[in-house]
Amino acid sequence: MKEFDIPVPWGYIAAVSSGNPAGQPILVVHGIQDNAGSFDRLLPLMSSDYFYVCIDLPGHGRSSHYPPGLPLQLLNYVTCVKRVVDHLNWTRFYYIGHSFGAYIGIHFAGAFPEMVEKLVLLDAFYSTITHVTKTAQTFRQCALDFLAHEQRLKKGVPPIYTYDEAVKKITSNRYSILDEESAKILLKRSLVETGTGGYKLSTDQRLKLSLQPYFTTKQQKNFLDRISCPVLTVFANSTYDYSESQRNTHEYLYQNVKNYRFKVVQGQHDVHLQHPERVAPLVNEFLIDRKCKL
Repeated sequence: MKEFDIPVPWGYIAAVSSGNPAGQPILVVHGIQDNAGSFDRLLPLMSSDYFYVCIDLPGHGRSSHYPPGLPLQLLNYVTCVKRVVDHLNWTRFYYIGHSFGAYIGIHFAGAFPEMVEKLVLLDAFYSTITHVTKTAQTFRQCALDFLAHEQRLKKGVPPIYTYDEAVKKITSNRYSILDEESAKILLKRSLVETGTGGYKLSTDQRLKLSLQPYFTTKQQKNFLDRISCPVLTVFANSTYDYSESQRNTHEYLYQNVKNYRFKVVQGQHDVHLQHPERVAPLVNEFLIDRKCKL
C-alpha cells in the first residue's frame, strides 16, 4: 500500500493505493465522517489485478478541510472526485462507494457517464426528495442551521479525548453499531495527538449538517437516467428496510439501468468493514464478469 497526497487549491487530498498499478483503475470512496481506512479489510479480499485508490474526502481522515465559513454541499464532493481522477489521468474507471461515498458515485456517474465503467454501491445513501413547493423553505432552514452550528462552534472548545474515549465515541455515535476493532481501524486516520497526552478527531464538524441538495423527484431521476454503466448495489439486511425515497431509487435503477444487480447480505451498515468476507465475493464477481458491460 502506498500513501500519497493530491494537491488541491485549499490543501491536499490524502490517498492510499494498492494492487496492480498497470491494472484497471478503481476509485474507492468512504462514507460520511469515515475515511479510507473503511476499506482496510475489504481490499485484501479483492482481486489484486486491479489498481485501487482510496481517498480521504475533504474534511475526513488526513485530508485538508474545505475553507471555513462556507456550507458544505454535494457539488463540493462530486468536484473533489473529478479533481482526483483528473490528477491521476483516469479517463475511464470503476467506482466503489460506501454510504455517502455511494451517494457521490450515483451523482458523479450521472454527471459524467462517459467516465464511469462500473459502479458499486455499498449500503447506498440515497437522496431525500424535496417537493418543489418546499424548495425555498428547505433552503432557508439549511442556511439557518448552518449559521447556528457555526455560532455553537465559536462558543465551544473542541473536545479532547483519551484514546479509549475516542474509541467509545466512534463505536456509539453512528448510524449502526460498530465493533471496537473496526473503530480502531478508522481512528488510525482520523485521530490527532494534541501534544498534551490527549487526542482530537480530525473530522470537519460541518459534516454533521445535511449535505443533500434540494432535488425534486424529476431532478433526481435525471441523474439516474444518465447512468450508462453496469451497477451493483449491496445492502446490509439491517438497513434493507430503507426509506421510501431509497426504495424508489433502487426500483427505478432496477427498471432503467442495464445490467443492474441487487444483493442483500447479513450485517449492519458497516458490513464491508466488519464482515468483508460477505461483501468481497459479490463485488469481485461483478467486476470480473465480462458480460457485465455495455
